[in-house]
Amino acid sequence: MPKINEDERGLFIELANDYKFFNNSSVRQISYLTMNPGCVRGHHYHTETHEAFVLLDYQALFLD
Repeated sequence: MPKINEDERGLFIELANDYKFFNNSSVRQISYLTMNPGCVRGHHYHTETHEAFVLLDYQALFLD
């Protein structure tokens, strides 16, 4: 069962987060998220994790 979190920023669903599922791949998690207008997500960093995003329908500002 996917882990689902919803708050004022939008929806976040962990679709897959199981090492066995990925069969020794470098991929460790697949997630789906929505963002409500004007919201901010992030404000954290990962010391050893690399993330990739696929934007399906967007107007966004990414801050580095």
